[in-house]
Amino acid sequence: MTQSERDFQRQWQVMQQILGAEAQGKRPAAINSTRTLFGIKSHVEEVMEAVAAEDLARAKERIENEREKRKEQ
Repeated sequence: MTQSERDFQRQWQVMQQILGAEAQGKRPAAINSTRTLFGIKSHVEEVMEAVAAEDLARAKERIENEREKRKEQ
């Protein structure tokens, strides 16, 4: 299943839950999106991804440094 199919399935499940809650007279849960209109990434999402990528790169570097130290010993 592709990412777009998974996204569609998730969105469909959310819509079903909202419609079901409304049919029962319950208040549906609030939905917050980090994407702007047409699915374009928001600035916040772009910054979060950049920070996560930097953190991952630092972690990989630390792991590689530890491996090199162990090989030297």
